[in-house]
Amino acid sequence: MLRQVSDGPGQTAALRGALARVYEVVREPDLDAQLALIDSHLGELLDASDVRILRLHEGRWVAQDGCDVLPDAALEMETALVVRALAAERSLLSSHPMLDPDLAELSARCRAERCTVHVLLLRSDISIADSRDD
Repeated sequence: MLRQVSDGPGQTAALRGALARVYEVVREPDLDAQLALIDSHLGELLDASDVRILRLHEGRWVAQDGCDVLPDAALEMETALVVRALAAERSLLSSHPMLDPDLAELSARCRAERCTVHVLLLRSDISIADSRDD
């Protein structure tokens, strides 16, 4: 649900484009094809050099095959942010000004390596009704 009025036609067009991409993913019945669409769309929407999709496999978060090699600081930040994102049930960004102070040194390493890590938490195991606050 949008809580702010659009600031113009550009934002409206971007929102429509994002929604069209989401609809394309939701319509796709094949999981591998869905993951490929998510990878492609997120790369375009976030202007990302790499998108890694992590899936829970035997109790561990594993990146899907075919991802590029990332700098060590990015991989360490990814691990730290995934744990925090799941605990907080929200997406996190390594360059956010309110990032956990415990990650300040790692965030500085990411900046030095010219990388930003964004853990976008997308959950398909919780229904909309279960995620609403009453």
